[in-house]
Amino acid sequence: MSRLARDPSVEALLAAYRGDLEASGKFAGNPMISPARSFLLRVGVGGWSALSLSEQRSISEHESRLVTWLIVTGRLRPTPEYLVASRLRAGRVAAWAHREFHERFIATAAGLGFATKSAELQWWAVALVAALVGVRPERLTKAQFDAAREQLIATSVRLDPEHPGRAGILSTRLYGGETTLFHAGVIDVAPRKRCANKSADRASEWASVPPRLAATLQGYVEQMRLSLQPGSMFHIERVLRQFALWLTGAGGRGRSGCRSPSRAYRALQTSPRRAPERARPALQQAHARRRPGHATDLPRAPLRVARRGRSRARADVPRRRAAPG
Repeated sequence: MSRLARDPSVEALLAAYRGDLEASGKFAGNPMISPARSFLLRVGVGGWSALSLSEQRSISEHESRLVTWLIVTGRLRPTPEYLVASRLRAGRVAAWAHREFHERFIATAAGLGFATKSAELQWWAVALVAALVGVRPERLTKAQFDAAREQLIATSVRLDPEHPGRAGILSTRLYGGETTLFHAGVIDVAPRKRCANKSADRASEWASVPPRLAATLQGYVEQMRLSLQPGSMFHIERVLRQFALWLTGAGGRGRSGCRSPSRAYRALQTSPRRAPERARPALQQAHARRRPGHATDLPRAPLRVARRGRSRARADVPRRRAAPG
């Protein structure tokens, strides 16, 4: 087998790669360097960027370790699709490529009360952001972090629409990483939790309901806000809004065959499957509370109240019949 020709630029990259491996105590012998040299000569940094996503994900383990090192050190700019789809081990490689700041980051996270595992997952998320931006983690700015986070979360939702929870997990790790970066003095603006604002969607749905029905139900919601917790009101408003949408789509009678809203609501509780697709989850949840065997359907224990020094049975407690004489 003929030896590959040496390229000065490739040898410079390999020297830096070998130096980072040796500085972190990793093995940097010929079995590690030779596949890396072959990859750089055959494909190269520019050639890898021109590959398709499936081709980028099909490289060998040794080549993947080199590509990850090129990415976390800013020598190769990946796409957000590759960072999300490849399950890149950016945190592990960035830990020894940026050893000093990694130790500082983990110590800061520990001082904030984060567990070691949680801190490492935060570091992985920060490494993804730094790789996408193309800077070292300790040089990230607030604007760069926000822009990269939006790209990563949007890409996660687009590539894996059947598992939206993965985007939520990524968002949680990014929020924790941003918090640690703020307390480490890297970001000068405190992070804030981001929640999707669906007020416009709720307003448009209420606008599609007949005005009299909408005013009645929304008036009830406003009255209940005075005495209930905000979490309870969120559920009540959602159920009433979806019930109003169902009534509107059913034309007052609908598939339930009921003329009045009260009878329609009772029929809908009996069979939530009659509701439209978007209204089923909340109505089925309310319906589950009324199924036989549920805790709310258990008979109440007989209660007695004290009256004038003696106990007297309540009206709902059956009285004993006197034995026949």
